[in-house]
Amino acid sequence: METLIYEYGCRLDAECLPDVSRQFDLAHRLYNDCVAAIRAARDEAEAVLRAAHPDYACACAHVDALDAEFKAAKADNDEEGMKRVRAMEREAWAACRPLRAQAKREAGDKLRQVYGRIGKNSGQELHRLAEAAKCEGLYWNTADETLAAVLQAWDKVKGSGGQVQFRRRSERTQDHISVRFTAAGGVSAGDVLAGYHSLVSLGEPGFRADRPDAKAYPGFRFSLGNKLHARGWWQNHRSFPEGARVTTVRLVRKRIGPDVRWALQFQLAVEEEHVPKINGIPKKRAPLAALHFGWSMSDDGLRRIAATCDSGDAAAAQFIDLPYDIQEDFARAKAVQSRRDTLRDEFVNLALKGDNIAMQGWMEDCIERLHMLRRLPVQHIAPSRLCHLNGMLRDSGTPWADLDTYAREDRLLWQEQRHIERRTRNRRLYFYRHLALDLVRRYETLVVSMPNLAESAKRIKDDGERNELGQMARTARSEAALYELKQALDWAAQRAGTAILWAKGFEHTKPCALCGAPVERVTDLACCHACGASADNKANSAANLFRDWLGRYAQAAEEAKAAIIKAKQDAAEAKKKRLALMQAKRAEVRAKAEKNEGESTRCK
Repeated sequence: METLIYEYGCRLDAECLPDVSRQFDLAHRLYNDCVAAIRAARDEAEAVLRAAHPDYACACAHVDALDAEFKAAKADNDEEGMKRVRAMEREAWAACRPLRAQAKREAGDKLRQVYGRIGKNSGQELHRLAEAAKCEGLYWNTADETLAAVLQAWDKVKGSGGQVQFRRRSERTQDHISVRFTAAGGVSAGDVLAGYHSLVSLGEPGFRADRPDAKAYPGFRFSLGNKLHARGWWQNHRSFPEGARVTTVRLVRKRIGPDVRWALQFQLAVEEEHVPKINGIPKKRAPLAALHFGWSMSDDGLRRIAATCDSGDAAAAQFIDLPYDIQEDFARAKAVQSRRDTLRDEFVNLALKGDNIAMQGWMEDCIERLHMLRRLPVQHIAPSRLCHLNGMLRDSGTPWADLDTYAREDRLLWQEQRHIERRTRNRRLYFYRHLALDLVRRYETLVVSMPNLAESAKRIKDDGERNELGQMARTARSEAALYELKQALDWAAQRAGTAILWAKGFEHTKPCALCGAPVERVTDLACCHACGASADNKANSAANLFRDWLGRYAQAAEEAKAAIIKAKQDAAEAKKKRLALMQAKRAEVRAKAEKNEGESTRCK
């Protein structure tokens, strides 16, 4: 069985919006309450360790002092100080690790008791919080998914000593509430479409405009629990695969600036023979192509994201550039952001930090927030802070006319900027998906070299040095969004049976593709002083990558495909074991309940 995600746009009736918003609010609060409980347990466990081993407590105090010193150096933009303190911090941590291990052995029982509160089983703290949220009206499946998301975040950081982060409502661009069908394998998609299920029904009365040529949109009903439902109509632009079974349905809320868009998302279980195939794949394809990714600028002023080479000749390499209209729209969005910054600067300098603010009747919270904003430099005052202050003043009945005017103008610019960015990102994703389809139709194996996207996103590295990428390079990295292209390649390769081999390291970028001598990089050219050749950096690297893998790609491709098959088999086996364990537990509970019922009957 394959798992597919189908998404359809929808609109909600105005009557159900308060109930839907309450579900999102309860889920958001549950997540942050669980994070607070995990942080409290983490702090308590750290206190237990320090109390159990005084030497470890002293070492931790030294590390904390160095961390504070690093933050001070970072605030002062002292790069040498950051590198020096980070090196000292690494040495301090190396001395602290054996002491921490010894403290864990000495306080093992207490630690197990503290960390035993973190979990979703009955009797644990997070389970109690989830049950309380359900009593307030949160749908049980949304509560379970929220709890699972918190525990997943905890699993990622508990080994490294990090903290689970709180969710900030203003930074959430997408949320969802979900309904899961508990029947084994889900329910038939045809039954859901026909409206046979009370949890989710797609056969409700819909909407049609009063025009002869108007399109009709079917209605839907989505359960929110407690006999509440979200109702509306949805855009059925494509049919489900044959024999599909629905396992989960999500009502997705997407934020685009101040606006909200809604979607219905279906998680489907589909047999492999019914999974939609990629059309147009020829029976005979080229055996190998090498791709080298980046985000430099071409001579034509286009963002060059890759060079592809299916031979060892750099002159025969082909380049992949972002379309011109995508770059132009990103520039438009940046221009709108610049207008927002200018509007913010003018308001802060002329009004916020002026002397003619009438604060009669203001609440203490508003006055305190105003004084806090006045102390900050203008570039540290985000428009969202000013709009939040405007909302506080408006709600308290003491509006500030200048601030209200600024907030309205900024809201319009914010709306324009976010919609431009969303449309542009959608077109970029469409371009990447079709590019990936074109590549897998042409080649049986792809060897890909891509920059370390996680490391390039860090402004300050782990060793305390600043990232060598400047402001323009970081902007280019975000415009290229190579992670989207990576996802599109993985998806297309899986559907087309193309093997993708990820090259490690960047040794292929150093030699000349013609003679093998070291090259010198001059802007975007690789210049060889031995043979006099010069080629584009990406083309030279792609040609070297092709030659490096030409003799070993076949075996590596077979190993990669075998690893994918084994991973699927292991996942299926693990799923069977979980199902068998769950069935055994349920049988044990039923047997115990029947035994207790029989004993009570005999007593009567």
